[in-house]
Amino acid sequence: MLFDKEKYSRPHAIALLVIVVLGAVLRLVGFFDCPFTHDELSAVRRLQFDSFMDMIRDGVMLFEGHPAGVQSFLWFWSKIFGTSEIAIRLPFVLMGIACIPLMYLVTKIWFNRTAGIFAASIIAVSQYTIYYSILARPYIFGLFFVLLTLVYWSRMIYEKDYSWKNVILFGVFASCSAYTHQFSMMVAFIIGIAGLLFQSRKSIVRYLLAALVAIVLYVPHIPITIYQLTELKGVGGWLGTPTFDFVTQYFRYLTHFSYIVLILAVLCIIISGEYTREHFSATYKKFITAILLFAIPFAAGYWYSVLVDPVLQQSCLIFSFPFLVLAACSLVGENFNPLRMVSVAVYCVAMVMSLIFVREHYTMIDKWIFEPGVKTLIDCEEKYGKENVCGLLNFSDKFIEYYENKFGKKIENKYAGYDPSALCRLLENENAEYLVAAKLDDFEMYVARRYYPYVLDYSEYIGAEIYVLSKTEQPECEMPKPLFDRTYDLTGYNVDNEWMTLLDTPFVALSDSRFVRMDVEMTYMQRDTADDFLIALQAFDANGESYDWRESRVKNFSVPVNDSVRSILIPMRYELIFKDSRKLSDYSIKSFLWNIDHVKSVRPLNARIRVTPDNKYIYSTGEELE
Repeated sequence: MLFDKEKYSRPHAIALLVIVVLGAVLRLVGFFDCPFTHDELSAVRRLQFDSFMDMIRDGVMLFEGHPAGVQSFLWFWSKIFGTSEIAIRLPFVLMGIACIPLMYLVTKIWFNRTAGIFAASIIAVSQYTIYYSILARPYIFGLFFVLLTLVYWSRMIYEKDYSWKNVILFGVFASCSAYTHQFSMMVAFIIGIAGLLFQSRKSIVRYLLAALVAIVLYVPHIPITIYQLTELKGVGGWLGTPTFDFVTQYFRYLTHFSYIVLILAVLCIIISGEYTREHFSATYKKFITAILLFAIPFAAGYWYSVLVDPVLQQSCLIFSFPFLVLAACSLVGENFNPLRMVSVAVYCVAMVMSLIFVREHYTMIDKWIFEPGVKTLIDCEEKYGKENVCGLLNFSDKFIEYYENKFGKKIENKYAGYDPSALCRLLENENAEYLVAAKLDDFEMYVARRYYPYVLDYSEYIGAEIYVLSKTEQPECEMPKPLFDRTYDLTGYNVDNEWMTLLDTPFVALSDSRFVRMDVEMTYMQRDTADDFLIALQAFDANGESYDWRESRVKNFSVPVNDSVRSILIPMRYELIFKDSRKLSDYSIKSFLWNIDHVKSVRPLNARIRVTPDNKYIYSTGEELE
């Protein structure tokens, strides 16, 4: 048995049971109605192969940047249970629940049972582990296998139990970690290397045999790994290079971006601490070990992302997160007295309340756009008639196919990839009265609103929005009121001037929240289409240094207003570059015209700068909601 017939005190047993049940409830609430994310739909799409080898070749090696373990598991699993959201996600949520007692067991081996209760509670109530427990992606699998690896590693290192069971199972679960994700493989490797520092002559042979088991089991995956490393590019094309803000955001995320929760968590640990020489001498080396085993993968991912290719995300650090939990709980004493019981309860209540009301977790998990986008299109077709509705869903054809099978409806989607000019031509000739637009970018929505100016419905989702638009005036839905809206008459603009400033202001004069969108638009007449002219939007930091630059040029892309007038736009969502609303006073904003070619053929007519509240859910999975 995993727990080796360990006898618990009654308070510890009851506390652990309550924490596991709480963790299970927090993971299962909303689980049965939560729509698939983009990455899950991508994984499901890559299960549609008749043979396992076809899936490995075409579903993993060509398109998957992760090891083949989870995709392989899902291929076999889906053949038995199907590809519904519940069927695909069930193993992941069960593993997420299992991580709670596993964290307890690891911490008990490292320190004591009461510290284990604290550690289990962190895993149970943190959005970090809850969120990834309900996603069919490698992250909770990796955490599960890393914890199992740690269980048997810890028994060998700290209990000096080098039985064949511990040796073999350490190798098996280290190999499973390597099959799951590159970062979980790195964590397992670092754990293995760290274990060498604890070996004696008597134990070294068996420890090396454990490592050999892991290596031998991983050998079949080596050709896939080599192909992925040599042929597949990294994710740097869409994932930004981390800055120091990433570090602070990560640690704030762990307490749900709430300073109250952070203070309570620290106080609970301090109150529960054991401040004796004996406790310190027994735990300080383990504390240092835990800090290093967390910091090394973090630092490796950070500097690789800065120097080579951006790969670091909060999700990747979940595999080394147990070491941070171990370090945090190392101070906790053995005696599970009433004060320590209350501390665990206070921490859990604070985290659950912030999970629900600060992080809006159960609202957020319903905010994946793909299923709602398809359902909105289907509902509009049933309400207005299919011939009267045009669908523009920026979704993969395979995603559309999944929902066609799920809802038993044929879905006509006219979105054909990003090309605003082609979109102009499509909508100019479109006869449908209504338009359903989902996940269009800001330039595409600008085009869509030119031809379908009236908003009948608007919904915010993670990463994008869904609009229902109409050509003719109808009762519109209530849209957010502008925070700033100014129009500039440019008919008297002197074309001999290279620059003309439209706006130069501290950001806080426009908004006290980073969740705002600024649109800078210019209409103009132009005789020579080869000439260039641009509008610009620039952010400056507290030192007056340029922090962000956006521009839109007449020669690149413009939208026809009528036969002789065209317009260009700069759309800017400030949550993209500002990650903390409390620091907005450090920034200023400037917008201006730039006659970059010193031409007289471009005649600006007017400009408009409009600031409106924006979609707070757009990056909500790992960022603050205010």
